[in-house]
Amino acid sequence: MKKKDLKTAITSYNNLFKLWFDFGKQHGEIISDNEVHIYIEEFDKDFKLFYHIASGWMRGFFESYLGTKVSTDFLEKSWEEYERTVVKITWNS
Repeated sequence: MKKKDLKTAITSYNNLFKLWFDFGKQHGEIISDNEVHIYIEEFDKDFKLFYHIASGWMRGFFESYLGTKVSTDFLEKSWEEYERTVVKITWNS
């Protein structure tokens, strides 16, 4: 998977997020050839269940896009006093 393709994947996922919600912000960052971080900001910080659901949506989206199993993990959790929630998505190359 080329970084250019990862950029398209992030943009596509962000566009999907905008279709679902007309509030909050989300953006992504390519960390390496097998790691992406998705940042969710200005969303209800205490709605812990949403972030777990969103993590599952991300996992399903990126598994479909990349054609491989991915893992998700929270790096920052807004419900634990962070300003945003950050989801790390990784996979084996």
